Amino acid sequence: MLTLQELDKTLAIKAKNKIDYIIKAGMPTDLGITNFGYVKLFEDNTRICLANTNISKWIETFYTRYFTIGFTRKPFNAYQSGFLLCSALEEQDMCTIMREQFNIDHGILVIDKQPTLTEIALFASTRENYNVINFYLNNLDVLKRFIYYFKDTCSNLIQMAEPDRAILPKCLSNHGREFEINSHLSLRRHSDTYLAFRRKTPISRYYLKNTSNLRYLTQKELDCISYLVQGKSAKEIANILDMAPKTAEMHLANIRHKLNAPNKSELVTQLLNNGLIDIQIV
Repeated sequence: MLTLQELDKTLAIKAKNKIDYIIKAGMPTDLGITNFGYVKLFEDNTRICLANTNISKWIETFYTRYFTIGFTRKPFNAYQSGFLLCSALEEQDMCTIMREQFNIDHGILVIDKQPTLTEIALFASTRENYNVINFYLNNLDVLKRFIYYFKDTCSNLIQMAEPDRAILPKCLSNHGREFEINSHLSLRRHSDTYLAFRRKTPISRYYLKNTSNLRYLTQKELDCISYLVQGKSAKEIANILDMAPKTAEMHLANIRHKLNAPNKSELVTQLLNNGLIDIQIV
């Protein structure tokens, strides 16, 4: 087990102030989401982690005091893509400690299983904010957009965390009770809060799954492709986005090459597989 001195030297702890800033800059305060953590799990069951200050304090406590009673361990191949409320985890001992000692509560895990790695993002609030659960369930596209924003903003940090891969715990279970969805807590897509969230989370690179960090779509490429799947021609897209037709055709050709999608049907399939249709690009 790592000593506290060894743990303090890892990027998972040292980058906490950077993650604090990203949350404050990108997440509107009235949403009530005050904690965020990102985990990248590899086939050999090692992983990297980046988290805000409060979750980083929890990581320190976990390794120095509660390592022997951790969550259910799951091998890499047992993970599945989806969303999981932390209150639905089969073993609640760690959740109780997080809630009582660090006021980290009402969390949701966004799990993206890929052939060679799994990405897990944790969004959480405080013990008093019960309504945030219903917000999650009605605004999953908002969570997905923030993950893309985080991966774009912190791409260098994610690469720098590679040497720390072996230190992180396995902590996921997929059994538990369900929660009732309250549609009144859905964030309207033209509300001031949602529009402010969009402004605070500009994304220049949407990294593609199952590729190196060099493979991504730009915002302009996503703008083009969103109109293409609506049936617009390259000329129409150029008029809408105020660009030359040849520029629109170049963007579309780049997209087809990056996604290895020779036709529109395959293009839509690849967009769905990469989660790029349901995050309200346009």
